[in-house]
Amino acid sequence: MAASSALVAKIEEALKLIDYPSKEKLWEHVQALGRKHSWKFPSFLFIPRGGLSSPYVQFITDADLIYSKSTKGGIQLKEFETLHKLVKQLCGRDQILSAKVSCRDKDLFDGEVVDFNEVRTCAAKLPDVVNITGSYKLESGWRVPIDFTLQEGEQRMPKEARVSRMVTNAKEGNFAKVVQRLRGIIRDKGAKAEFAKSWNATGGALRFLVKQLELVKIMDAAEKEAYMTLLHLPPEHSHEEWLKAADAEMQRRAVELLLSRKDLLSPKLGSVATTFFGDLEAAAAAFAQRVEEVAPAEERRGCKRLADVLSTGTDVKAKSSDGSWYKASVVKVRKSDSAQPVKVHYEGSGREEDEWVSLACLRGRAIKKLREETLQS
Repeated sequence: MAASSALVAKIEEALKLIDYPSKEKLWEHVQALGRKHSWKFPSFLFIPRGGLSSPYVQFITDADLIYSKSTKGGIQLKEFETLHKLVKQLCGRDQILSAKVSCRDKDLFDGEVVDFNEVRTCAAKLPDVVNITGSYKLESGWRVPIDFTLQEGEQRMPKEARVSRMVTNAKEGNFAKVVQRLRGIIRDKGAKAEFAKSWNATGGALRFLVKQLELVKIMDAAEKEAYMTLLHLPPEHSHEEWLKAADAEMQRRAVELLLSRKDLLSPKLGSVATTFFGDLEAAAAAFAQRVEEVAPAEERRGCKRLADVLSTGTDVKAKSSDGSWYKASVVKVRKSDSAQPVKVHYEGSGREEDEWVSLACLRGRAIKKLREETLQS
């Protein structure tokens, strides 16, 4: 579901104002934490790994504290209990977000924790991976989700399993997770860097915000109110509204990026590429439909102003009557409250195919800027 452009405009403003925590400092801190507490897991070796160590990740979303052992036989319950105790010590008893318990690639438990005894029961089955995610507070006041993990062996996910999970993520609507997984299977460093740069520019900060808003859910009222000021989100909307809008916009941008790099990604996906991109096309259409449903109310407030200031020749992307999006330029603007106030010329087409379109059928930097100016005026 697409977010209201009014909320998106305010979220964009907040993203410019946020004083983001330092990824490099957090990575140093997490490594120090891992080494400091490694004595509690004598059979395990601390593995300094995760998104914080990646040169392709610009914004903090979470951190990893991974302990791995080479011996077989599964994670013992007492080892799991020690991990649980560490999470409560560093994060607090009431700051546990979720848990995951797996055995031979089968998830015994995976989700938010309501009753920890349920997690403990699964952990008693000698799994090869146990993970507890807690909300960890930095001295700066920021919180960050840390995945505390005990595992047997390296637990590197093979490409086939990663692709399978990407298909599942796409069907679930978690396209930002698809971006993350896809980045992991691009082997060419140049292509990986370009893909990562594109996501950092369009969705990286939004993903940071979404993760932060997910942490806010378990805060008490006083901490929640103070924390929302760190995120520069005004109290005129609830935390739930901000989270819903930020996540919807993040997912929309993820779909847009994935579709734009079809040439790069199709070979990586193999036989599932057709189905995968079919799901993306369906999601893109759903986002566009939602924009068209939301737009009329906003257009009643800002349509005339947008049409008045939109100049001839502006480069845009326009949704044609055939339902597809094409590069185009503005030919003419009607000085009225028409439902289709803008006439566009499609790149590479004849003038006879010029069309009048609604503002909801236009995309591009200029359109986004003009819409924001209108909503703020």
